[in-house]
Amino acid sequence: MSRYGEPGVHEVEVADDVAQGLEISTRYGSIEKLGRLMDPAEPTRPAGEESYRFVGWRLGEGVVKGRKIEVCVEGKTELTAVYGTGRS
Repeated sequence: MSRYGEPGVHEVEVADDVAQGLEISTRYGSIEKLGRLMDPAEPTRPAGEESYRFVGWRLGEGVVKGRKIEVCVEGKTELTAVYGTGRS
């Protein structure tokens, strides 16, 4: 999710087209990592061969296509990068 310090038009661009696996701690508060990548969509299981690719932006109730978009911020605005596997 993005936060904006002031109202107006903000340009947003996705940084990673492919979501990387997550390295998670062995326990709460620990800096030790599991040593294997976990699935970004379900962090309790190891990452498989399937990759998650950027498909668009969720802005309010809709999805906006495009790597780079302009967002008009007038108040509380929620923008989320959407990734998918390509499967239906």
